[in-house]
Amino acid sequence: MDRCYTKREDWPAVVQKYQGLEGIFDNIEVASVFGRQEQLLFHPDDVLMATTWWTAHIVNQWYRCQS
Repeated sequence: MDRCYTKREDWPAVVQKYQGLEGIFDNIEVASVFGRQEQLLFHPDDVLMATTWWTAHIVNQWYRCQS
């Protein structure tokens, strides 16, 4: 994914300004993993959401491997 220069702590304040998204970070977890140096761990029942076309390909491939 592309490097994101927004501080992680700032995301809730920005996103929750939109109507209907108030308190959304009480129910979701956001991970910013740039490069391949870090491993992203998650539970098989977690729902993954991609925010770009290339990460959508990765998520799609992961879902196919889980079936």
